[in-house]
Amino acid sequence: MNETIVAPSLPPFILSLLPLMIVTLPLLVLISFIAKRKGVNIVLAIILGLIPMVNMLFALWLASKTDLDILRRLKGIEDTKS
Repeated sequence: MNETIVAPSLPPFILSLLPLMIVTLPLLVLISFIAKRKGVNIVLAIILGLIPMVNMLFALWLASKTDLDILRRLKGIEDTKS
């Protein structure tokens, strides 16, 4: 009796990355909008946003930065006091 054992086929590599892409792409859009508002280089933000785990830490760092608009207003207040 000749029985052949068929090994289960593995999904393509891109399908194994699908959950990571589903999480990364919306976070990348969010990072780019926040980076523009905070005055950070958008190209650098997109590059760092593509790296898993780094993108989450970078998003937290961006969220903790003061807005560029607020910094300009504070500088204007300091200039008028002097």
